[in-house]
Amino acid sequence: MQTSIQQFMEFEIKKIEKIVESFMNDETMNIGEFVLGLEKPLQELQREIIAETIEGIDEVDRNSIYRTDRYVIERSKDPNAFTSTCGEIHYTRTYFKSKETGDYIYLADQACGITKNMIKSEDVVIESVVSML
Repeated sequence: MQTSIQQFMEFEIKKIEKIVESFMNDETMNIGEFVLGLEKPLQELQREIIAETIEGIDEVDRNSIYRTDRYVIERSKDPNAFTSTCGEIHYTRTYFKSKETGDYIYLADQACGITKNMIKSEDVVIESVVSML
């Protein structure tokens, strides 16, 4: 997460400052345009934080003594993606094999509630239901 925040501070803050400045100086720009202008860089930050967090959990699993007693690493850096309300989240994870059962699992996905073949996160489903009300 630290990386995405540092990158945001270096690059995206300038974009946001320009959007704020435009809003303050351009009398023709309305609040809706201002909100929409801010949306893209802020959603990018959200996506990066989410991906980094999942990958951080995966790294903890790979290096865990608890994990080495129960699972072996089958593959690393398997890509995955799902849609959230802030856009597509792309990340990589490690595929583990249980020493006890022989079953295969992505421990980071399990820890985050990401199910097999999930294409949308719960926030997308909740938002679509709320918008129907």
